[in-house]
Amino acid sequence: MKKLIVGLLVLVLVMASLVGCSSAPSEEVTKVEDLAGKNIGSIVWFGITDDALLEIFSTGYGTEFAAAKSFDSESALIMGLDTGKIDAAWLRDFQANAYAKDTEKYFMFSSDTDKMVQGSARMAAAADTAAANDLVKINAAIAQLQQDGTLAQLQKDYVDDFEFSSNFESVVMPKIDGAPTYKVSISGSMVPLDYIAADGNPTGFSIALLAKLSEIAKLNFELVTIGFGADRIELTSKKIDYIFCYTLTDKDMEKETDIVFSEPYFSYAGSAFLVKK
Repeated sequence: MKKLIVGLLVLVLVMASLVGCSSAPSEEVTKVEDLAGKNIGSIVWFGITDDALLEIFSTGYGTEFAAAKSFDSESALIMGLDTGKIDAAWLRDFQANAYAKDTEKYFMFSSDTDKMVQGSARMAAAADTAAANDLVKINAAIAQLQQDGTLAQLQKDYVDDFEFSSNFESVVMPKIDGAPTYKVSISGSMVPLDYIAADGNPTGFSIALLAKLSEIAKLNFELVTIGFGADRIELTSKKIDYIFCYTLTDKDMEKETDIVFSEPYFSYAGSAFLVKK
């Protein structure tokens, strides 16, 4: 009986340790202060060096990080986290949440500072162009999708219920005879809004929404994959007609003078750090 009791105690302790491991990340990194002296990464901020990025993050969060590293895409950023090149990935909260749903692998957290990075996703066009003028049609289409509940349903299907284990099929853009065709840049690397499906074609909330807007506004959209930062240059030089989606804080959008925006179609609460367990 004594051996049986000892065996049960050992089993309980083992199970308790396993539960503890699955509910918190290694080294108890559960808040920004725990990242002091560690490497953080983010998707590249166009025109900002890693040293300048480190200063921005250290000042903004009041924490002395060891280094800040930029990555060209979300997928490269997550790979950097997975391979130990960085200790935490800084993302918009909806991106971090998509990965944190894998509770066996990732953990996410935010601070009061992160709430200051709240913003929205919009369609962006260079000012004084035909595409900018057609934002009137696009805004009307967004309003219609909000009113009939389609926008909310798309967000539920593609964002709220997103799981990596059930990759969505790619979205096919409508082809409307006689309608103007606009080139639209996508990142292909902003889960769950915009990413590449298993068949190698674009999908996600933004892409599904774009297909609906095409049907209602009677506009053809040609998708072009362009990296972060470079898309703005391509837009203002009029090599593309729209950026979809353009995610910035509303305050930063107000500073733009060469770009005009659609009404917001998706809002987020701020930013977040993603760490491995």
